[in-house]
Amino acid sequence: MIGLLAAEQQRGRFDKIITLGASPCYLNLDGYEGGLDRDQLNQLFLAIGSNYHAWAEAYANHAVSRPPEHPAALDFRNSLMAMRNDIALTTAQMILLGDYRDRLDAMTVPTVVLQTRTDPAVPLAAAQYLHDHLKGSVLEILETSGHMPHMTSPDIVLGALHRHLRDTRSAATVGTG
Repeated sequence: MIGLLAAEQQRGRFDKIITLGASPCYLNLDGYEGGLDRDQLNQLFLAIGSNYHAWAEAYANHAVSRPPEHPAALDFRNSLMAMRNDIALTTAQMILLGDYRDRLDAMTVPTVVLQTRTDPAVPLAAAQYLHDHLKGSVLEILETSGHMPHMTSPDIVLGALHRHLRDTRSAATVGTG
């Protein structure tokens, strides 16, 4: 979402945006499926604030959707463990409490929405919402799982990036079958 917000602020500086597992809002609100209800979000913030290392250990496996010994799970866990818990909590609040749905219709930069088939952080409905509200966007469902496919399935992500960096189509849906 940061790239989209930057493109909105700096019109003309971006030719195309490619998102990966992006969500305009992580909360389930007003018939919108963001993935988390308010109680789940409060529990998450409480876990980060009260027992950060236990949360980081569990979340790393959950986010990458791989076993704990998988290199991506280990790398992500180590990255989380290197972060101070107060910074992690502030970052999580900034990301998860944001709601940018009302800004999508005004965004004009061609956007590719890359989304894994199963993402524990961003449901397919959120990716579809982005696609439906970003004019001229392309939605591609990647045949992998997890919120960090660049770590777990880099060949799939690189293939999609190469396709879309060469592609000049303005609107389509790819790989949703």
